[in-house]
Amino acid sequence: MAKIKIGLSPLSDAEVLVSAHIIIRSMTGNVNFANPVPPLADVQAAIDALEAALSNMPAMGKEGTIIKNKCRVNLDALLMDLGLFVQLHSKGNEEKLVSSGFELSSKRAAVGVLAKPQNFRVRPGNGPGSVKLSQDVIDGASTYLYEFVKAPVTNESVWTPLVLKQASIIINGLESGGEYHFRTVGIGTNPTRIYSDEISSYVL
Repeated sequence: MAKIKIGLSPLSDAEVLVSAHIIIRSMTGNVNFANPVPPLADVQAAIDALEAALSNMPAMGKEGTIIKNKCRVNLDALLMDLGLFVQLHSKGNEEKLVSSGFELSSKRAAVGVLAKPQNFRVRPGNGPGSVKLSQDVIDGASTYLYEFVKAPVTNESVWTPLVLKQASIIINGLESGGEYHFRTVGIGTNPTRIYSDEISSYVL
């Protein structure tokens, strides 16, 4: 009987957000899992809360870390319950399990390591505090992880992760005139990730 990897707690914050976004997209409107428990709206709210906490951490110091950790524990718990729901209602059917977005515990042949992002660029976005990031499409990538952090970058810096299916993204709400560092990586079935070169840029 096929099974999924239910516990995501060993993953980093960025990795669990990538997985959570994939699961939400895969289960939304999925006829194999009607009326999921917990509701997808609760899981999405937990994702939004963790992303907001990660974004606010640098300005809030230790308090921000405590808030982020609580948000992470909440998301992990919801994903655990959702995984148990998926495993139970799939009755071990591999096609149904794959459709949920959860990773199989024993995967079929995996795609190899994805290529390093090419032609990664940072340009002005829609106005003050906005930038557009773009890159070439990566063969085998199901999603793209974009990360940014305000300069200067130190060992204590916390990168803000954003996950998207497209090879470009517009980020709003940055500090106008501030300097930021940006990077990206393609996400596929192979856990090995080769990041782009970091780009440092001032935001208009």
